[in-house]
Amino acid sequence: MSTDVKKHTSIAAGEVPSRASLASSILSINDIIPVANATEAGQVATAAASAGQVLSSAPITVSRADAPGLHRIELSTDGTNWRPASGVLHFTNDTARDSWTTTNSALLSVNDVCVSNGFNGYWNGSAWVQDVDWTTSLVTLGASLSNPGGVWVGFKLLRRGRVVFLTGAANTTGTIANGAVIGTVSAGYRPSSYVAGTVIAGVGSTYTAGLLQVDTSGGLTYLGGSVATGNALYLSASWPV
Repeated sequence: MSTDVKKHTSIAAGEVPSRASLASSILSINDIIPVANATEAGQVATAAASAGQVLSSAPITVSRADAPGLHRIELSTDGTNWRPASGVLHFTNDTARDSWTTTNSALLSVNDVCVSNGFNGYWNGSAWVQDVDWTTSLVTLGASLSNPGGVWVGFKLLRRGRVVFLTGAANTTGTIANGAVIGTVSAGYRPSSYVAGTVIAGVGSTYTAGLLQVDTSGGLTYLGGSVATGNALYLSASWPV
């Protein structure tokens, strides 16, 4: 046997063809194989390896009918772990994502992209940084503040890609003085340098504007005139992460 210019195994000049040599030549052609799903992809890979194809040096490539339209081409060097040719990984949920990552983190490069549980994320070199929908769970209210309920549900956080958006409201249950920490943003959503935002304080038709300071520890500090009990604080800020 010999190797041709496309690195296929081929029958050498003067060699007597045999069924085995013909099979070896065919298996060396790295074509795209149509499959219904991941299960069938694994079955095809197993069969190819059993027939003599060395997947580590001749990866197997499939077109999965059940994958998203732009991400159907996948390849594997072991028949178990598959990588989409598009470079965008898709996971049903974060548990599946983390399980795959534990086994295959060596394949990842900084800024690789995935979709998990319907949200986009990117690989920062050690963990997936995921988009999140509006939620209050990532912001802890400071002292003398309560969740107002209704349409204004606490301080809400949204992450899209590498930008965090903060908005929402809280009711004062005690006096809020200048310099008071009115909340804390969870780790992973904090800015790398101090950021300024806006705080509107008041009740009824009387409102005053103050400054919101967001620090690198996630602290949300109110800078402005004293706000009495029974008022509301409305805030807004955004920053890159």
